[in-house]
Amino acid sequence: MLRGEFHIFACRGGEAYAQKLVFHLRDLVKERGKELLRKDSLTLQERRELEFYENLREQDIGLGKATVVHFLDDEMNVQLDKYENVRDKDVFLVQCPYNTTDDLTISQHLLETFLFLDSLRRAKARSVTLISLYFPYGRGDKQHAKDGVPASLLANLVTMAGMDNVVTMDLHADQILGFFDPTKVRVEHLHASPLMIHFLQGRISEGAKMGAPDTGAAKRTQFYARHLEKPMLMAYKRRSYERKHTVDETRILGLPGKEEVVVVDDLVSSGRSVAKVIERLAEKGTKRVVAVCSHPLLTGDAVELFDKLYEDKKNPFQLLVGTDAIPHHKEVLGKPWYVELDTSRFIAKAVFEMHTSGSLTKLHDPFCVQRLGLWVPPKNLC
Repeated sequence: MLRGEFHIFACRGGEAYAQKLVFHLRDLVKERGKELLRKDSLTLQERRELEFYENLREQDIGLGKATVVHFLDDEMNVQLDKYENVRDKDVFLVQCPYNTTDDLTISQHLLETFLFLDSLRRAKARSVTLISLYFPYGRGDKQHAKDGVPASLLANLVTMAGMDNVVTMDLHADQILGFFDPTKVRVEHLHASPLMIHFLQGRISEGAKMGAPDTGAAKRTQFYARHLEKPMLMAYKRRSYERKHTVDETRILGLPGKEEVVVVDDLVSSGRSVAKVIERLAEKGTKRVVAVCSHPLLTGDAVELFDKLYEDKKNPFQLLVGTDAIPHHKEVLGKPWYVELDTSRFIAKAVFEMHTSGSLTKLHDPFCVQRLGLWVPPKNLC
């Protein structure tokens, strides 16, 4: 049986992404429904999927309506539309907590998420699943001196607020999964690597190498290197804890590819760490550098930094590949050095599998994108 009727809501930061998610979910369900109707006999899982398809034919799925109410003292609340009925329904709540296209801070986005959850709970939703591909405060996963551990605190807040499931992508550190109580919150930790690998296949040279910008990215880079059948190198990075956001030293460990290096990381914030690695690779004679990351935050003057790297004819930097987990303005999407991969069809498949009690294991297959028809061509690919 299905887990319940289906509904999607979006916080303000996630509205644009939720629209794409709904579009691809409808398309995937329609394709799967036609495929199942042609079969003579169905398995138990296929019968669940067909029931989901039949339900959606009767109920045209769309975004639920809600209003964020602001008060004069900067307090706010979330009010569901009076015609929205979520009683005993499974609700998916979409949020992009770091969104460069609006003026809200991460803290405001998070507060809105919790207020949304509270409204849905009081409206008797059967379950609430948060879709937040970027998990903020992920870099605060360990304690230094007398610092707090904000990643642990945020996981506890999500749990105590009553969230049933969390769908996220490429957490900064695997130990963040351990901050959630698995008896209360189920976390679906997905990866952008299938999309990235699909994009890189046929676009990188035979002599390319995969590069980890630091030891923390070594495991992720090794995954890319294994499935793209490329050798790997690693950079050693020593940070300054006296001066925040500062890298004191960067070294290249291993013989870099003279022809091309693909630098793999989970996020790019100020861009200075990647720039240091590119600088060291240039000194070693590398002719072309491509950087890929799941979460292109591009904070501060990062855009100007990559502009300079790209315009410098002596610099090997050619491309930064990110995803739409971080929404950006058109001026960033129009940069010749930036390509944004669309994850919405990939996540729509995850939502479909979750709601029909299917398996998400297939989405961890590095070559699932082509096999399952989850590729959306980048709109800003030059």
